[in-house]
Amino acid sequence: MENLKKEVASKEKEVKGTEAQSFPPQDYIDLVKAHLDRFFEVPLTLKSQKNLAATVEIRLKPDGKLLSYRLLKSSGNLLLDRMVEAAVRAADPYPPPGRPITIKAIFTPEGLNF
Repeated sequence: MENLKKEVASKEKEVKGTEAQSFPPQDYIDLVKAHLDRFFEVPLTLKSQKNLAATVEIRLKPDGKLLSYRLLKSSGNLLLDRMVEAAVRAADPYPPPGRPITIKAIFTPEGLNF
């Protein structure tokens, strides 16, 4: 238990040291991407449409619960937009960031980008 406390304290120091540079840290972005990827499924009919992209703003509470989301830019395809919104809602709760954050994600038929 003591080792776990030390490891958590060490990770917190690492994150705090990089906060001035960028928050959330890239490790957290990668974690959220992997988490969201599990919930985002593109219908076969859209996989060949390479020019579609929907941008979403995701706001999270410190514990990782979804505070809100907003479609910033529609893909122009109602089906893809609905799939994106369904994935964002289904992924709740997210990995806890430790403080409130806002993330912008771009969903395409090829996958997810930040």
